[in-house]
Amino acid sequence: MIDATEIAPLLDLDVAGFRQMMRAGRILTRTERGEGDDEGYLRLTLTSPCGDSA
Repeated sequence: MIDATEIAPLLDLDVAGFRQMMRAGRILTRTERGEGDDEGYLRLTLTSPCGDSA
């Protein structure tokens, strides 16, 4: 689980705004499973409407 208090500032949002946008589907998420040297790791990418990624 990822804490919204760590992610929201990276997207220039407060926690309440981040949670609201997540519920509304306005923040997109993508996960990737590592391969090769990165096997065993996962990457989570969050993208806000303005195109910023964290």
